Amino acid sequence: IDIVAETFTSGECFFVTEKTVRPMLLKKPMIVMASKNYLAYLRQLGFRTFADFWDEDYDGYEGADRYVRILDLIDSLAQRSIKDLEKMYRDMQYTLDHNYNLLMTQQYNRRIREIA
Repeated sequence: IDIVAETFTSGECFFVTEKTVRPMLLKKPMIVMASKNYLAYLRQLGFRTFADFWDEDYDGYEGADRYVRILDLIDSLAQRSIKDLEKMYRDMQYTLDHNYNLLMTQQYNRRIREIA
């Protein structure tokens, strides 16, 4: 799992950089330290995130609150067995392939709406 530390982590902004694109191109799951609602905006573009596999409630927070929730998530993933993690990775191939294909075809949505 890649831990992505985006450039902008506070304020009302959504700016995707190579830091987020890299794990998608490499078909790796990711946890993203970015501005509030970053994952929600990615989903608006048509990308899939990993809420089916772990809790992504950290996306509703910013700053220190987001950071602490991400650390808690990392700790909870670290408690899982290797067998469980391997199964989770196999099960998420559909999501990983979807994101990769969306990037390669550039068929993602170009417009997003502001999240209140």
